[in-house]
Amino acid sequence: PVKKVDVVVVEDDVATLTLLEQHLHDRVDGGVVFKVRRARTVKEARACFDEAVPQALVLDLSLPGVDDGLAVLEDLRGRSGGKATQVVVFTARDVADLDGTRLTQHHASVVQKGDAGAELVAEALRMGCAG
Repeated sequence: PVKKVDVVVVEDDVATLTLLEQHLHDRVDGGVVFKVRRARTVKEARACFDEAVPQALVLDLSLPGVDDGLAVLEDLRGRSGGKATQVVVFTARDVADLDGTRLTQHHASVVQKGDAGAELVAEALRMGCAG
């Protein structure tokens, strides 16, 4: 049986958002099909969470008007059911510069943006949703 997974992708760069969608959207892969909802701002992300807490979240940390995309993650984790959401942080920031304590506290995986980045995000989500 195919497992449907609701994913909110929070990314302000349209090209990156499109690339992620191509790797995730409606593709049956390993028994998982992702239903992608996109958000380009913190406000749009919160609106997505208001609609339904997602099973998975792909989060860019550098969002317009916000120095720290982790505020979106903390908002999600504070919602009913939000603690169970699988989170993949997709960032161009140097991983060494990230606040590892906060990421660990929120059980977030980190994927560096780059050539194979979107593919790695899709793989991380498939692995996390396979169970």
